[in-house]
Amino acid sequence: MDLKSPATSEEFFQALIMYDKWQEEEKNQVRATLSFDNRRHIATTTTQQPFIQQEPYSSIPQQQYNSPQQQYNNSSQQPRHQQHYTTHASHQPQHNNSEKSYGGWGVCDGHTSFPQSHPSLIIIGTIVNGTLIYAMLDTGATTSLISQTELDLITHPPIQQIQTTAVLGDGKTKIIVSGAVELTITINDIATIITALIVDSLGANLILGMDWCKSNNVNVNIGSVDVRLAECITLLPHHEHIVKMYVPISSANLVSFLPDIKKCSKLNVQVSDAFVQIKDFLFYVCIYNPNKNIYKLASTIKLGSVYYQSNDEMMYSILNPYKQSSMTEHSTHLNSIQTNEQQESSKSSLLENTLR
Repeated sequence: MDLKSPATSEEFFQALIMYDKWQEEEKNQVRATLSFDNRRHIATTTTQQPFIQQEPYSSIPQQQYNSPQQQYNNSSQQPRHQQHYTTHASHQPQHNNSEKSYGGWGVCDGHTSFPQSHPSLIIIGTIVNGTLIYAMLDTGATTSLISQTELDLITHPPIQQIQTTAVLGDGKTKIIVSGAVELTITINDIATIITALIVDSLGANLILGMDWCKSNNVNVNIGSVDVRLAECITLLPHHEHIVKMYVPISSANLVSFLPDIKKCSKLNVQVSDAFVQIKDFLFYVCIYNPNKNIYKLASTIKLGSVYYQSNDEMMYSILNPYKQSSMTEHSTHLNSIQTNEQQESSKSSLLENTLR
């Protein structure tokens, strides 16, 4: 069958289909060639010209173009990141609207390409040995820390030489401790004394940890912090799910989570309150779906808040009645509430009663 000179209508349609396919292949080949040439030209231009032009600011254009078409052709040949840094008319970076951006920055501008979290920090103005220092209160740190550069700027007693390492809240990062020093910290005309570890570099000039909070009976009253789902979840009918929650707090040993009753009732889900530990801005709670249908919850939904415990609040452990004996002398201890300090004495008394 000769498709160049079809004899029947069927051969003519087959020849037409073949011609359309051939034209499409030609177009794809031309696009691929042009795309390769553009990438090669951009790579060559990038290696020949510096990434950031170190030229003085000038409002006079460096080149004069004979026509708008020439100006467009010249600008289209420049790499995208070079146009970003050589724009003098505005101090704000210009981005392509069609390009996906994260956190207000473009993908190709050298910044992080994922949403950044900005947790709220507790910064306190303190007087340390007569010098004003802005300290950061970190409830996740067990020991107070001060940087060597900040310590050199204030008067202080002799340093106790210590050669050890401290582990940060992530459990992996280690910093070298060169010594310990006693500091007098004054806040609102109240003087407190703390022994701080000395490190070479620190994110803050001074970090007040839980040792300072406990020794001075400090109550961190920051109110409540909203909590949302860390990711989109699917709740099966009549199932409990352990889900990951996000909170703008980097770490905390023990905080109280209280669900939003109105919000949970509106979503028709049940979330229990709990004492949780926050690590890397995350913690886990249990959500129950009492319905017959599958529910999907978006990651933007806020299900409750977390609260710090005050100093007058204490944790209590409730004895499990299923582990208790059926003897009458033990019946008074069922469902009772006792502190952790009272557990040892109660266990010894139970043992004495059993031996009798």
